[in-house]
Amino acid sequence: MKKYKLKLGVTLIEILMAVGFLAMAFIPIMGLLGSSVKITDKDQSNILAMNLCQEKLNTALQFEFGAFNSWLGKELTDIEIASETLVLNLNSATHNGVTYNFKLKVEDREGSFTVASRDFTAESGGGATPVASWEFLAATKYPYKGLVHRYTMTVEWKDKGKATDKKAIVKNYTLVTFKAKLK
Repeated sequence: MKKYKLKLGVTLIEILMAVGFLAMAFIPIMGLLGSSVKITDKDQSNILAMNLCQEKLNTALQFEFGAFNSWLGKELTDIEIASETLVLNLNSATHNGVTYNFKLKVEDREGSFTVASRDFTAESGGGATPVASWEFLAATKYPYKGLVHRYTMTVEWKDKGKATDKKAIVKNYTLVTFKAKLK
């Protein structure tokens, strides 16, 4: 019997080289995955801050119009305000290792509105007059105070793991809306 030497096949060295090349190709991909996880955490904390801010502002708007009159112009922090059916908690909240601090500022918006009235005595009798020929008296300004409030809700936080770092950037998100006294 003759022994035949096959010239086809893969040696162990070639297999190790191929595995090494694949490993070197996947190292940057794994690095990208790691950095994308960090970015996702930051985005998640931003989205959570926005949602918490919106939730607290919506709760504040459900209170009666004059509920915040004793605090007008002052920033409210670390406080719990309650009515018969509502509770607004402005204490700090911690989610997934990130601490969110809330501030609510309610301000009175003063202003005025102008009313122009029509002079009915200037019209001649009999029939409707065209709008173009109407005569108006001088416009009268009526100031108002205590009818419109401006609500400013702010949430502040630092990135995960940087709560005690004094050099870390404090992020914030602010929502502003108005509420009128309709009753």
